[in-house]
Amino acid sequence: MPARYKIVCPAICGLVGSIKITFALAGIDCEIEKIPPEEWKQVKDSGRFPFQEMPILEFDGKTLAQSRAIVRYIAQENGLAGKDLFEQAQANMVIDSIYDVVEYVKKWAHENDPEKKKAVAENIAKNVFPPACANLEKVLIANNGGDGFFVGDKLTHADITFYCISERWKKVDPEVLKNSPKMSALSERLKAMPKIADSMK
Repeated sequence: MPARYKIVCPAICGLVGSIKITFALAGIDCEIEKIPPEEWKQVKDSGRFPFQEMPILEFDGKTLAQSRAIVRYIAQENGLAGKDLFEQAQANMVIDSIYDVVEYVKKWAHENDPEKKKAVAENIAKNVFPPACANLEKVLIANNGGDGFFVGDKLTHADITFYCISERWKKVDPEVLKNSPKMSALSERLKAMPKIADSMK
């Protein structure tokens, strides 16, 4: 009997997008349980959440935490992680590079003072996004001229992660990909995929 998967996440959570897309591309249904803030305070230390954080994935009596680990597991189980160990390492390389930038974006997301938030956004747009995007663009171009995917000849969780995270980057700087034509085109191709579009509704 196929496993029954459940994603447990906050009522509003940007980290779930990549998980939902990975499940959709794998052709696997999953239940989503959203926990509102007032309930989270009561269940956080219940023992259900390994690191007192969401999201988590529950299936077959097992629990997996950390969004990257969840996506990687689903991808590896369903042929979305690269065809061999080297491609898997390449995919993880791209993902780790993207998450280096996420650490800066977190500071922007958690800043509540409007003036400070604006200053953080300006710094990221000027000093963080340009070199990061330039490097990622080079990696993409090195693989089949940049007209396919980040790794190999098939879509992997590196592409999924890029799409989801870069959409969040646009909240900091709407023109984050303006100097990265290959990544911009990849983003549009992914966005147009029916399974991805449907999973994000």
